[in-house]
Amino acid sequence: MDHYVMLTVKNQEGNKLFFKVKGDQKLKKLLLAYCKKQILPYGAVQFLINGERFDHNLTPIQAGLKDGDEIDAMVHASGG
Repeated sequence: MDHYVMLTVKNQEGNKLFFKVKGDQKLKKLLLAYCKKQILPYGAVQFLINGERFDHNLTPIQAGLKDGDEIDAMVHASGG
């Protein structure tokens, strides 16, 4: 039986997108889906769990994520 985890990806403005992912699915798949929905290039977004960078090839289980946990999405600002 598949185990699913409900995760939230939150951007700097506090906007949230909710994802239901398999516990044994690589987080990169979720992150790519987030970028596609936000029309952002994958390489332009820094994803953080508890303020720390993480290996996008980890699964939610390997990363210790549980239902309701958040991943922060920080878009690199350029110019000024």
